[in-house]
Amino acid sequence: MIQPIEGKIPDPIQFDGSRRCVYHFGVFGHDTENCYGLKNKIEPLIIEREIQLSGPHPNVKTIICLNMGMLM
Repeated sequence: MIQPIEGKIPDPIQFDGSRRCVYHFGVFGHDTENCYGLKNKIEPLIIEREIQLSGPHPNVKTIICLNMGMLM
């Protein structure tokens, strides 16, 4: 449904070399939890009810890792 994309060089003001984003193939600079690109892909799916939320909010990082066959 949502495929990871190649990361871009992040804004140097917000860059954090200790954080990696699974959605951007592990690029350093931000973590998956704070990835605006991923959030912008997920929000329309929620609005269009292609993704149903129930119970506590899902951990997006865990879902992506499991879909990519990666361990956290």
